[in-house]
Amino acid sequence: VITSYFITYVGLVTLFADIGNFKGHGRIFSIGILLFLISSILCSISPSIDFLIGSRLLQGLAASMILAGPLVIIEYYFPTNMLGRAMGVYGMMVAIGLGLGPVVGGLVQDFFGWRAIFLVNIPVCLIVLPLSIKYVQMKINKPLHVNFLGGFLELIAVALIIYTLSIVELGDYIKASLYGIISIILVISFLYVEKRSDSPMVNWGLLKNFTFTSFNVSFHVLYICEYVLLYVLPFYTEKILGISSSMTGIILSAAPIVMIVFTPISGYIADKIGSILPVVIGFSLSIISFLLLLTLNEHSTILELVVYYTIMGIGIAFAQAPI
Repeated sequence: VITSYFITYVGLVTLFADIGNFKGHGRIFSIGILLFLISSILCSISPSIDFLIGSRLLQGLAASMILAGPLVIIEYYFPTNMLGRAMGVYGMMVAIGLGLGPVVGGLVQDFFGWRAIFLVNIPVCLIVLPLSIKYVQMKINKPLHVNFLGGFLELIAVALIIYTLSIVELGDYIKASLYGIISIILVISFLYVEKRSDSPMVNWGLLKNFTFTSFNVSFHVLYICEYVLLYVLPFYTEKILGISSSMTGIILSAAPIVMIVFTPISGYIADKIGSILPVVIGFSLSIISFLLLLTLNEHSTILELVVYYTIMGIGIAFAQAPI
């Protein structure tokens, strides 16, 4: 159920980002909100596990549309000298969502069951949808020239990579090796199709820019560490420490809460003196927090978790705002 969401989310976000360049990211964003609303309703009324997985696939597709273009939309509407602060506010809003999500989700699951978790999305979508239609419509409508074959290959490759990792977790290494080889072939095919396409989804020439490439690799590693922790922590707190889902949600909210405060500050500093100092501070604090989290064991306390996640939240806030 979890991986089905990530398959379409990760596999399609590049395609929708490219479509947004031709048809406007605001339009893609609004359609994504509508589909997220529909898919949330479908998830909440799922009569079977297969129906739930299908609904989560649709929800992942909707999420890829929503998250394909916010940074482009911000750049479209804000002048250069305000981009740092605008990105900071955007990061703050993301942090609020990350902070409220685990807490609200844990409480809703404890009191009303898992179906109600999806219903929480409905009022949010109903508020955001009309606002996005009215205020976030970029005046772009060019003829569509998109590498759909590349997008399809990317989606299948992502699906197989995620499936391969799940097989490895089950210990079936022979089957995992087979699917891993197929995944590599698909990735190579995707790169080949992209290179020969008249309208590639990704401008691969950007990778020749050392600053661009190093920033992307660095943040890729940072976000891998962050989201692996978000995925693993509930298992650790509930299975090892015996903490409830609602308390786990409160612990997870420690990082986003401090991000709400420090992300705008980082954006303001970036506007004034440049992005190097905030990024260095951010990555340094993030590395310290990851090293501290490595010391956790079955005797660790809730206070330790909150302190370590707070340090991580400050680090991520300083690192991501100047992007």
